Amino acid sequence: MTMIEVEPQLRIDTLVRLPSGGDARRTEYVGTAWFDGKPVVSGLALHRSPQAPRGIRHARFEASFFVPDSLPYSRAALGDATLSASVVLCAAADTGAIINSAAVFTDDPSGAPT
Repeated sequence: MTMIEVEPQLRIDTLVRLPSGGDARRTEYVGTAWFDGKPVVSGLALHRSPQAPRGIRHARFEASFFVPDSLPYSRAALGDATLSASVVLCAAADTGAIINSAAVFTDDPSGAPT
């Protein structure tokens, strides 16, 4: 089983002016997800976490994240809202690749109304 450590950062809310006129809210969520544990920084190098599995592995990770401090919304009332995601790979091992990344509006997994 893959250990995942998540380090969220503070949410950034900005009011922006739309080119067509009017205002919109821009909300940015940033954080780091470490797969197989957070690496150890040694000088200019990253070394695998002591808790990471040992040996030769052909690991494939798939993970979904729900942003728990996200703003409440009704999916039916989203209108022309957009959602984007950026993913960056920082590998402590020799190789790594991101094959796919996606972001979607979804209901709160706790079942609480939004």
